[in-house]
Amino acid sequence: MPAATKYFNMLALEKETERKRNAQKKQEQEHMPIAIQKFTVAEYVKKEKKNAKMRALRDNPPVMSPGTAYFANQMRDEKEHKRLKFQAMRDNPPPSSEHFAKEPSKRQLEIEARGVEPAPIAI
Repeated sequence: MPAATKYFNMLALEKETERKRNAQKKQEQEHMPIAIQKFTVAEYVKKEKKNAKMRALRDNPPVMSPGTAYFANQMRDEKEHKRLKFQAMRDNPPPSSEHFAKEPSKRQLEIEARGVEPAPIAI
């Protein structure tokens, strides 16, 4: 058997034994003393009950009051309108020349204002 094959077989065997040892240690760590287990299990039960209630509320939400429903629907409609508006702009953006043609830049206005003024006195 070549030396490389022996080396990698031995390396794989060591990794396998290390993995088995770690699995045994993990099983040993899962065992808790009775005093700690009593309180820990009680907390797990409380958390599970709370999570079950939350899942039930998520699956069957309570009926909204008319006022809440009105504003919630209005908010959903506004969000959908904004989403469609931005999606349309992403799909077909307006040319940049339209943006700059709407309103002249502040710099351009300053330059035009200086053109009307007399030239400054030499320093």
